[in-house]
Amino acid sequence: MNKNIMGYFKSIQTFIRSFFYKQQKQTKQNKCTLQQEKYLKIGANICNIGFKSKHAYEDWQEDIFNHISVGDLVYCTMPVTDKALKAIPEGHTTRPFLIVKKGRDELFGYACATHPKPLRSYEKHIFTNEVYDSQNALYKDSVVQFDCAYVIPIAYIQYIYKELDEYCVRQIARELKAYANIRRKAILNFDMEIPIHKGDIFKINKSYYYFNEKKDHKYEMYKCINGGELIDSKYFRFKNIPRSLDFSNTYTFEDIDINTLIEVSCTCRNDWVNKQLNKPKPKEKKKQYERKLTPGTIIFEEPWIIYLFDCDNISYGIDYNKFKNHICELIEFKLNMDKATHIVFTEQQCASIYKALIEQNDIHSDYLKKRLNSIENTLLLPYELEYPVGTILESRFDEIKYVYLYTYNKKKFGLKINSKNHKNKVVPIHAKELDVVDQLRFECMKEELKIVQKNALDFVRNILRDIDQNLINHDLEHSISFSQKYPVGTVLSCTYNESEEYMYLYTISDTHYAIYLEDACEGVYIVEPIIIYDYKQNGELVDEDTKEILTGILETTQRLNTYNCTKALLEQL
Repeated sequence: MNKNIMGYFKSIQTFIRSFFYKQQKQTKQNKCTLQQEKYLKIGANICNIGFKSKHAYEDWQEDIFNHISVGDLVYCTMPVTDKALKAIPEGHTTRPFLIVKKGRDELFGYACATHPKPLRSYEKHIFTNEVYDSQNALYKDSVVQFDCAYVIPIAYIQYIYKELDEYCVRQIARELKAYANIRRKAILNFDMEIPIHKGDIFKINKSYYYFNEKKDHKYEMYKCINGGELIDSKYFRFKNIPRSLDFSNTYTFEDIDINTLIEVSCTCRNDWVNKQLNKPKPKEKKKQYERKLTPGTIIFEEPWIIYLFDCDNISYGIDYNKFKNHICELIEFKLNMDKATHIVFTEQQCASIYKALIEQNDIHSDYLKKRLNSIENTLLLPYELEYPVGTILESRFDEIKYVYLYTYNKKKFGLKINSKNHKNKVVPIHAKELDVVDQLRFECMKEELKIVQKNALDFVRNILRDIDQNLINHDLEHSISFSQKYPVGTVLSCTYNESEEYMYLYTISDTHYAIYLEDACEGVYIVEPIIIYDYKQNGELVDEDTKEILTGILETTQRLNTYNCTKALLEQL
């Protein structure tokens, strides 16, 4: 019974003691929480929250404390527990601290180290060659480490090492702000306005921007883009992604939130940007214009196209159907030479198209203006005629025959006869000694010129125009005298091969012309010169057969001499 009563009282005693202990512990936790809240408002990166010195400070330390200003570098003993202090290597227990805030009886700041832990570029500020190492006889950098701030009691102060100038303090404040923005938490920082400098990097709407300058109260920026040359990306590397700047567009902002600053400017980056901005702009590649066809040529595409010009290997023209409705719109198309026709607009029609396109301020306006001026200012190209157009010239040296077209800069130009490589292609006539052997009929010559003008362009086109306007020679101006050794229709047999028979036609300047009868019977009427002494008379054709052959020659021949002589012979019958 007594044992039960005693056990009951002991359990009550234990309960009371445990309750009192919990209350006492809770009170201590509440006090600590209030202290933490106080420090968290100062900076979330304070790493010795709740640290209190067990040592009383001396009068000299209080005197130094009173002379300390925000922005000073002050040598202090590391504000950590005695146990933690013993673990720090000798010579490193006392170090400079950058004072960022000053309380009533304590300082707040960041520790400096000559052997810092690995930190990213935005997690530190470097004082270059700040500390002399007598043992190794060299200067070392002193690094302010932003990742951990300290509360420094007066008892841990040693002496004021250095006062930083205002510019340096503001630069560190900017770096601390960028670090806070990246970490997305409030950290210990100077109580001052954070200025914005050229070269600062901001993150706006998930994109990075380089601040270049402020104009008319607006912030002009360039956008950072992923990629770029390796040599350039070292200046713009966020989240380990190489980047560069897009100088092609300038972005303007009315205002900038300092909370979007993620990296402060640096001299090497600004120098690189200035170098890029001051680079001489590459010269625009000059457009290469050419005319593969005569402007105004109709192309049988679907729909029909009026060809105008080529630029950088792209053909341009206008829709023929739209043009009929007085609509001129320049279009690109792939030129198929096989679909080019002989239908060609006049220069005046092309000029009206050029004017319409120029009024639309087309990108090719400069070229179109030149073409328009060429048409308006040049009535005739400076070509000359040494022979009538279509004169057949034969080189005395190699007997190559040419169809003469025009002379330009004292050089003759024409077409090679019976040359596959130069068919419909105007070539210079280099032969010095030439004989006139015949001339093409103008009607035939005009058809030939219409084909040739695709490549010969303005010269041939102007010759055609002048022919139509009777400004240069015509068939009627040409006359030829011929004689006859035998009556027309005389059959001549070859002395060496009697089956080879010709029908004699006429003689011009001791050259005798005839037609091969076997070809004539098959409807091929080719008049050619023959050596009369190699042939003998072998009868005459009846008039009806002679007339049929002469009519065939007249209808098919392109040569003017042959045409005129044949016509005269036909009239005699």
